[in-house]
Amino acid sequence: MRTSLSLLALVATTSVAAPTEACGSSNNKLLNAVVGKDSAGQPELSFTVLQIPDMHYTGNASYACRGPPHMPCGEYNMTDLIGRLVGHVQPNLIVFTGDQVENTEVQHVGHHIVYHGGRGQEGH
Repeated sequence: MRTSLSLLALVATTSVAAPTEACGSSNNKLLNAVVGKDSAGQPELSFTVLQIPDMHYTGNASYACRGPPHMPCGEYNMTDLIGRLVGHVQPNLIVFTGDQVENTEVQHVGHHIVYHGGRGQEGH
């Protein structure tokens, strides 16, 4: 598991006072809120947001996590972990933030652009 993501994700449940009209109307399909009661017994709507920050995908399945060395972790199991997290939390909204793509594997690109002068392949 990739646990080195600052607790992997931030899960936030937000509550708002219930409007006088139903939230599930045909005009409101972007975010379905859950109807409940607040601590005073008043109706409220809530939704859960799952934030998944800084995954740093490289495209290399064997790329190791920067997390705890005692845990086998690599890019090969990051997507599975996110899937299990989404299944467990069952958020109403998932937000991917931060650096989702890692560029450590492509540091040579700038050099090639300068060296080749926009000619494409070397010598052409």
